Amino acid sequence: MNDGPIDLDDTRQSRPSTLRVRSVGDLQGKTIPERDWLIPSVLIRRSITLFGGDGGVGKSLMSMQLQIAAALGKDWLGIQIPRPISSFGFYCEDDDDELDRRFQTICAHYGCKFSDVGDMVRYVSRVGEPDNEMVAYRGKSDVAKAARTATFGQVQDEIKTWGTELIVLDTVSDIFAGNENYRYQVKSFVTILRRLAIINNGGVVLTAHPSKSSMQDGSGFSGSTAWNGAVRNRLYLSTPKRKGDEDDDGPTDERILKIMKSNYSPFGEKIKIQWQSGVFVPTETSGRGSLIDRLADNDRVLKAVEYLIQRGAKLSAAPKARNALVNEIRDLPSCKDLSWAGAIKIQDALLQSGQLVLVEVGPPSGRYTFIRPAHMKYPGEKD
Repeated sequence: MNDGPIDLDDTRQSRPSTLRVRSVGDLQGKTIPERDWLIPSVLIRRSITLFGGDGGVGKSLMSMQLQIAAALGKDWLGIQIPRPISSFGFYCEDDDDELDRRFQTICAHYGCKFSDVGDMVRYVSRVGEPDNEMVAYRGKSDVAKAARTATFGQVQDEIKTWGTELIVLDTVSDIFAGNENYRYQVKSFVTILRRLAIINNGGVVLTAHPSKSSMQDGSGFSGSTAWNGAVRNRLYLSTPKRKGDEDDDGPTDERILKIMKSNYSPFGEKIKIQWQSGVFVPTETSGRGSLIDRLADNDRVLKAVEYLIQRGAKLSAAPKARNALVNEIRDLPSCKDLSWAGAIKIQDALLQSGQLVLVEVGPPSGRYTFIRPAHMKYPGEKD
């Protein structure tokens, strides 16, 4: 654990790292790993997702729901989490009693006991603590030097000790002791935090309050636009505008979660949700083809592939047999309603996300390319 700030920039200046130059030609014959989502369409492994929303709109509660859903391998706002994921929450806006009450309500919603979750969900309340900053800056200029703090070291030790994959940091304003309008400071802050995501091949959800102007224009920015460039995904939680309502500015239990940026999947999608009995639940989506519908289709195709392989099928991915998977799954009752073009699109999306992978099976004299879920193996397939 760090006893105090570590000056990263001084170290870099005294011992510059060697450029790790690579050649595309060296990739020939190598198996290129597929992209790997920790939370489908929300959080890619080894990266940070910025989760913005006005104070009191429900970011903390929604993040806590994500922790429980991840631990149980269940759905979060209609998004299916493929397997149980351990998490750690660093909450700076709610005290211990409030966090405990919320977790009680969330567990009741999922029909589980605290003991069912156990150490898969760990958390800490930092309300009133004087040293919540994880990255501090020496100097007032836009190029002030970044330094990790002792608190960063404590969080890092927690993640290493427990093998945590999902990290929730709530909020930017509490853990960032810099100027959010300085691009260099924003970029260095996100770069340092990403180290937490890399430790266990996990990911970080970082909550933030948008500026007043960005709430009005719907962009959800806070300070410099460097925030948008520094993260791979950005979500924005807002309350819907109720045109024609006499009480347009009054409180509402309705929310809209929108993907404002995604480097690896379609953005602009919306999930309509509502606060009910202490938790958020998905309600109306944007029609067939919405994010929730697509994820549900992806999930049933993935389950269909698992079913076929468990029963001894080998699904060829050779160029001349590209449609073998689609033809097989469309013969199953669960996928009969999928169009051929729709099934092909889902297959490609699952390959892009890393949930389906291509593998070679067989002796050197006769190797064949097959397709399978990332977490399964064919008989005779080597590690």
